[in-house]
Amino acid sequence: MKKLLTATLSLFLLSGCISTTQPLDNNSSSVALHYNDNGNKQCSELGTVTGSEGHWYTFFFISNKELMISAVNDIKNEAYSLGANTVILQDPMPFNTSITLLGTAYSCP
Repeated sequence: MKKLLTATLSLFLLSGCISTTQPLDNNSSSVALHYNDNGNKQCSELGTVTGSEGHWYTFFFISNKELMISAVNDIKNEAYSLGANTVILQDPMPFNTSITLLGTAYSCP
């Protein structure tokens, strides 16, 4: 019983140390996301980008919505750092404890 109480208290205290979301850089908000699109022929491909959020020890404390928002913010920030204004997303990779997005960054007119 004492071990269960200690474990529960430890998880409760750990929850206060968890950052819940990846912040979106101000300039990254202009990056557009498209899902399973073939892309615009006038766009220049800049590279592959990923966005993810969540860990095995945080999924108890972060909602699915917050996980997705953080993963989107992460991929937009990475795309913007490459000079992209558009990302074509592939199917998301949901795990039980996290979300990972994979996409291709483009610079489009």
